[in-house]
Amino acid sequence: MDAARMTQDVIFLLQGALPVIALYSAALAWSQVRIWVGFGPLGLLFLLIFLISPPPQTAALPPMILALWQIWAVPLALMIAPVFWSYIQALTAEPKGSDTRLDRADLVPAGIAACAALAAFAMPTPMWRAAFQNGEAELGLGAMLVVGTLNVMAMLTYVQWLVYGIRVYRRLVAYRQKLRDLFASTEQKELLWIHWVIGLFALNAISGLLLNLVFSIFSLVDADTVSSTIGYQITTLASTLLSLMLVAVFGVWGLRQRPGLAEARPDAAPEKYNKSALSLPDQQRIARKLNRAMHAEHLYREPDLSLWRLSDHIGVTPNYLSQTLNEHLQMSFFDYVNRSRIEEAKSHLLTSERAVTDIAYDVGFNSRSAFYTAFKRVTGQTPSAFRKASPQRTVQP
Repeated sequence: MDAARMTQDVIFLLQGALPVIALYSAALAWSQVRIWVGFGPLGLLFLLIFLISPPPQTAALPPMILALWQIWAVPLALMIAPVFWSYIQALTAEPKGSDTRLDRADLVPAGIAACAALAAFAMPTPMWRAAFQNGEAELGLGAMLVVGTLNVMAMLTYVQWLVYGIRVYRRLVAYRQKLRDLFASTEQKELLWIHWVIGLFALNAISGLLLNLVFSIFSLVDADTVSSTIGYQITTLASTLLSLMLVAVFGVWGLRQRPGLAEARPDAAPEKYNKSALSLPDQQRIARKLNRAMHAEHLYREPDLSLWRLSDHIGVTPNYLSQTLNEHLQMSFFDYVNRSRIEEAKSHLLTSERAVTDIAYDVGFNSRSAFYTAFKRVTGQTPSAFRKASPQRTVQP
């Protein structure tokens, strides 16, 4: 069996699996909408991927069916990035609620493509064949405008993914800062898997552009043999595989992910301090209470310590506590708590032979990796290197 035939068989299997997995994932997501509103856009995202997934043996389809699929795929593909953005909005929403609504501007590209698709469907049969099936009839100005609009909007899909990828990245940066203002442990809420999604979107865009380029080049040579060329097949294989990986990542992580700020109390979200009546003496008083809770009562040892839990303990509002941390102590809640944890961990490392992991859990960290990251950020060394390099080490019996 030659390489071209093997590649074609793999493409057939992947193109058959992709819509099945996407549709099944959509059903799973929508079955959980009552639990969390964010499963709505996630289910819609899976459905869109199902609808635009290329059917197996695309080249063997009747020309009319293939043309119909290519046309309706354009407006649907332009909905993927906005729906993904809607899901990210729900996932990173403030404690007061999850808003998954899209702005009208988000729907404009898909709306333009949908109008062009409807105009294409309304074309007379001879003109349709001339536009999409290499027929002999001459195209009028209107038909050329419709075809040109669809082609431009199809290419715009890849640019759109890049733009929304940047929007999502910026949203995640702001979201993680909010996490650091509210929680002492954030590793389960940081949504690092979204970076894989952004990367897959980018690779999918590149493979899509290459696919169109290869198709255009070979079409100029011999349109009847485009689908049989190994270059075209490999590019198609890469695009299909990336789409399958995208669905898999969403299926594994998206279906079990919950919004990171859902646990936060509505009054715990830090707000602007412009109108705050908190004076410098008040901040100093709160700072003393805070230090007492940390160093005398060791409250930082609680793995799930939060801003509102600490504010309740010392008897101040979450907003005042956040303002004291940010303005008076010049650090986030996350950094303040973890510095206290690191200070105790350093003492244990210098005075005992206990395992690093045991020390990490004892001082309040949820995982070894989180402890190593925080320790190196504060000291510039790993815990093991710190223990070996310290000249002040005095192991107690």
